Amino acid sequence: MTRLPKLADGKVHPGRTRTRWKGIKKEVLVIDFRNEISAFDKLLYHGQSVSALRGRKPKKILRQRSVYLKRAVNEDLKTLRPFKGRKEQIFSNIELSAIELRKISDIVGREYVSIKLILHDLFENNSYTAIIKTRDLSYSEAFAGSGEFAVIILVHKILKAKDKTLIVIDEPEVSLHPGAQSKLIEFLSEQCIQKKHQIFIGTHSKSIIDQLPDNAIVLLQQNLASGRVVCQQNVKPNEAFFHLGLSPANKKKIFVEDLLAKEIVRKALRLIGEAAMEQFEIIPYPGGAKSIFTTCMPGLFQTQVNNVLFLLDGDQKPQKAITPPENIPEIDTKAIKEQIKTFTGAQSIEFSRNGGDDPNAEQALEKLERGFLEYIIKHTSYLPDENPEVFIWNNMEKTAITALCETRNPKKSMLSSPD
Repeated sequence: MTRLPKLADGKVHPGRTRTRWKGIKKEVLVIDFRNEISAFDKLLYHGQSVSALRGRKPKKILRQRSVYLKRAVNEDLKTLRPFKGRKEQIFSNIELSAIELRKISDIVGREYVSIKLILHDLFENNSYTAIIKTRDLSYSEAFAGSGEFAVIILVHKILKAKDKTLIVIDEPEVSLHPGAQSKLIEFLSEQCIQKKHQIFIGTHSKSIIDQLPDNAIVLLQQNLASGRVVCQQNVKPNEAFFHLGLSPANKKKIFVEDLLAKEIVRKALRLIGEAAMEQFEIIPYPGGAKSIFTTCMPGLFQTQVNNVLFLLDGDQKPQKAITPPENIPEIDTKAIKEQIKTFTGAQSIEFSRNGGDDPNAEQALEKLERGFLEYIIKHTSYLPDENPEVFIWNNMEKTAITALCETRNPKKSMLSSPD
């Protein structure tokens, strides 16, 4: 980062001192899904200390205090002081808005008619109780799933947050199935755009990471040499999964002409990092470029295999510019054939076709050829230099021995000693 230029004496600039920017002032909202627990669950399963409950069993407190909670729900009480000390027990009692209901319904995948949220201390834990109504049921958070309750609280808090809030969400995947996780990210993205929030999500979820662009993914991992946690930015989802211990389920295949080309590509990927290398399978195809063009490409195109790259030697690159099919009129089938021939060098490409007397066979072939041209343009690239031998030769350290071989064919120079 370049150093901030100093301000001249007496000059004032909003948001900075003479030598640095001032810290940004933001509202901060922290949401930890592991802590988004209802009043009922906190009392029964996550317990208070014996002193806090004053020796009473949680179930007994639940039976005694539920009477007051029911009254608060039925009478829509905003305040309640039922005990001797006259301490306030109801801190908020609200009905969620139509927008909140719609967002919660979308994430959870269930249509809600109404949701009432009551923040209270009747169970001696200062937590929320939710009264949930669908078209068929009415129930409290005691009968709701933990993920369902957590989504209700999250949506309510985020929609209530001020514009440009810094929101930190820890492990939102807890208790949420993959479909709900995907819908949650859609909701958060929408809120970022509408209200200019900045959201940090701590997660190990593949469903969440898959939906993020590379520049939104930050990988934190321990440096084994120093023991420190290092930060890597702009990480591809598959690389992040690799560091989480997930092997790529569908590696991208790279077809090359021979074993030497394979080793060059492996070396290039290794320089990027082990995680990047694990995302690819490099396949030398028998028969070289001609077989790739006439056998490999048509088969993969017709079976709609798209996670593939054909990385050919530089001498296979067309000498003329290729016109993409979208720029060729539908009726000009001859131009499509010519472009395929220019690209591949093959006189003709054979496609697998249905037998019999199909009256639409000619139109089907024209459609195949147009699609094939689009496919090979999209999925083909080229190695530097004419072939792998020339590339290695041009990048070797120059010595007296290599000087003796400068006039020889690079492939012969690498396979035999100079005369």
